[in-house]
Amino acid sequence: LLNTFNSNRQGRFVLLESFNGYRHYYFYITPNANVGERLAAVRAAWPDHTFETEESDDPLWDWFDTYRQEHLGGA
Repeated sequence: LLNTFNSNRQGRFVLLESFNGYRHYYFYITPNANVGERLAAVRAAWPDHTFETEESDDPLWDWFDTYRQEHLGGA
C-alpha cells in the first residue's frame, strides 16, 4: 500500500495514523497520477478489507504542515 503512488514519482506517502482499529494513510499525489487504477489494484490485493478514500487539493502541503506542528511538535 505504501508504494501505491511511488512509481514514476506520482506521489508520496506522508503519514500513517492508527487508532480505534482503523488505519489512515495519507499521500500527496501528482495531478497526473491514475488514482482510480491504482486504488482498484489495492482493493484487488486486499479484497477482505474496506477502503474509504477522500481527496482534497493542497498543493502547498498546508494540511501536512499544520498536522506536523500540532501533533509532532513541528518536527
